[in-house]
Amino acid sequence: MRESADSENGNVVRRDRRKDRDPRQRLAYDRTYLANERTFASWIRTGISVAAIGIALAQFLYATRRATFMSILIEISFVVSGTAMIAFGAWRFTLVNRELGRGRSGAAAVPPWIIYSLTALLNAILIAMLFLL
Repeated sequence: MRESADSENGNVVRRDRRKDRDPRQRLAYDRTYLANERTFASWIRTGISVAAIGIALAQFLYATRRATFMSILIEISFVVSGTAMIAFGAWRFTLVNRELGRGRSGAAAVPPWIIYSLTALLNAILIAMLFLL
């Protein structure tokens, strides 16, 4: 939204920048905004899934009385990782929305190698869990 002063009475008039663009630009903005929402939903879905794996693993190990200190740490790491994924997705969604509102592209603020490294670390924890339990 853009603000401009009304020359007759000094009121501030808010105008939506998207209305000033041609229809193709408005549609491109809408597609980008909806893609950002889908990406946020994916972060939430993935975070919930990872946290659910940790909770299910805890329930299984406690039911079979095989819970060890290491398994408890792995379970907690899954729940914390899932929560962190949801928090990161919310932060990223807000950042991209702010950039889109300013008329920018909303390009990546976090280098992809960081996300890849975190994914590899989570996979290493999962593999360790398979061998240690």
